[in-house]
Amino acid sequence: MSETPVSYRNAPPALGQHTDEILEEILGMDENERRVLAMKKVV
Repeated sequence: MSETPVSYRNAPPALGQHTDEILEEILGMDENERRVLAMKKVV
């Protein structure tokens, strides 16, 4: 395996890049709930 060339199709996501999508779509939080978490520096 050490001879196998490494290749990447896409760069990894940035830290926090999908946080709003996860909080909204998976956890069902509205904009106000997400804003409160951000103000408390939870996210």
